[in-house]
Parts: sequence; C-alpha cells; structure tokens
Amino acid sequence: MKNMNLKASIRYQARYQLNSYAVFYGIVAVVYIVLSILFVMMTRRFGVTPGTMNMDSATVIFALCTGLAVFKENFTMLQQNGVSRRTMFWGRVAITVVASIGMALADALLHAIFKLVLNNTGLNTDTLFDMGYGAGLPASLAFYAAAYALAAGLGYFIAIVFYRLPKLWKVLVGAGVPILLFVVLPLVDVFLLRGKISDALEWTLKHILGVTGGAPNPIAPIVSFACLAVAMFALAWATLRKAAVVN
Repeated sequence: MKNMNLKASIRYQARYQLNSYAVFYGIVAVVYIVLSILFVMMTRRFGVTPGTMNMDSATVIFALCTGLAVFKENFTMLQQNGVSRRTMFWGRVAITVVASIGMALADALLHAIFKLVLNNTGLNTDTLFDMGYGAGLPASLAFYAAAYALAAGLGYFIAIVFYRLPKLWKVLVGAGVPILLFVVLPLVDVFLLRGKISDALEWTLKHILGVTGGAPNPIAPIVSFACLAVAMFALAWATLRKAAVVN
C-alpha cells in the first residue's frame, strides 16, 4: 500500500510540473536560437567578436522557483486523498533527483548543439563549470545535478516555512530577511566588525567551491552541493512533519 501511495505521489507531482519543464526548455531553446542568429550576424557583418553565452544561472533560478511553487497545491491535494506527509516528501525527493539529473543532461545537450553551431563565431560558449574547472563531462553533469538539487531543495524548504507562517509573519519574514541580509549585515560588517563577516563568507565559499589554492578541485563543489541539498530536504522534512492543511 505504501509503495502504491509513493508511486501515486510521484506520478501526481511529476505530472503537475512536467509542463513547466517543457515551457522552460522551449524558452531556453528559443533564446539560444535568437542569440545565435544575432551573434552570427554581428560576427559576419560588423566583425564584432561577442563575449560569452551560457544559460547555467537560468536553470538554477528555474530549479529554485520550481521548489518554491510545487508545495502548497500538491500538499493540499495529496493530504485530501489520504497520502501521508512522509510519502509526499519522499515522492518530492525522488522527483528532485530525477529532474536535477534530467536538467543537467538537457543543459549539456543544448550546450553541445549550440557550441557546434557557433564554433566559428568566436563566441565563448563554455559553461561556468568548464571555465572554472575544465574537468570533463561526467564531473560537469554531477556538478550541475547537485547544484539544481540544492536550488530545488532550498526553494521547497522556503515554501514550507512560508506555508506554516501566519499572515503577519509572512510579511515580516518576507521583508525582514532581505533587509537583514543585504542592508543590516553589510553595514554591521563594514562599520562594526571590520570585514570579518565578508572574510568568513569568502573563506566558506572558497572551500565549498574548491578554490582554496592551486588547481581548482571539482569534487569539492559536487560534494558540498549534494550535502547542502540533503540538509535542505532534512530541514524541509522537519518543517513539514507538523504542517496542517490551510484552506
């Protein structure tokens, strides 16, 4: 019975967001085509050599938005149909893993196609991973799959937190957290702590990304992103366990 519920949960949640993946990659393909035409025209007519084109960050943002968007309706529908929170959660984890790998493969395929098309334009179509690590396709796929899973997990956790907050707290947290992160902390860092927060963030990011010195280590960000994704989903489950259906 649990396996049947899990399969039903996965099917429902996957069907709910399948169209969004199709629309996103349709838009990405159109953007690639339009930009490719523009770059070819610039190169041939004006002799202008374009800079760099990649869509890595767009997929990360899409994964984050997917995590933010999928919780409320899925939770309400599955709870009303007798699917437990645990089953719904593991269905979401399974979908995230498969979707992250699928998006990494789709991005790699699009990148390979347009790199071939734009080979003679002088445009740099290397991905951010290629430019930073140059470690080959398997490592690149693992890197982006882990990054997309982390973004989706973060979005899912945030969505559950906001779902459980009272209306007033949603406003306070929604407005207060950005102000705290982007206004208060920088001011405190500059005027009171003399850059200690910035130094700590820089140290942390360098270790997460594997750029602490010498040749960049591509294994570090893959492991870091994967561990952070697990942490995000662990926090999401801890927040989800006591969540009640809100009409």
